[in-house]
Amino acid sequence: MDRDPGLEIASVSSGLKGERRGTRPKKPRGCYATLLISRAISDLPMLLSREYVGYLAREVTKKLLAGEFIATKTAAAVTEKVHAAMLEEFSLEDRINDEVRVILEAYAEEMRKTGANYQEMFRKVKNELVRKYKAVL
Repeated sequence: MDRDPGLEIASVSSGLKGERRGTRPKKPRGCYATLLISRAISDLPMLLSREYVGYLAREVTKKLLAGEFIATKTAAAVTEKVHAAMLEEFSLEDRINDEVRVILEAYAEEMRKTGANYQEMFRKVKNELVRKYKAVL
């Protein structure tokens, strides 16, 4: 796998108490509600279920209509557009996290040799990608 030339991974040691260098992060178990979103949006798992995002979209639309912030003849169409926008926005962080994992996978051997902390490197690479994509998380 090719490395991203725009990112440079430096050797980092953690200053946190009780944290051992070179340990692998624990994978979360059962804390993610896995959901496959339609191909038009993403094929990545999301932290929120599609049903909950739909509920949020309906509530946002109700509040906008009740507060007279928007006017429409078809609330269902507005709800659908809000739902699509929310799905896209909520899946952004998941897509960035997946890209970070791919990048760190390419550097796994180097990180193991230098004793770099996975969590710290994950955070640094993620911040770099957020800046690169000008995303707001």
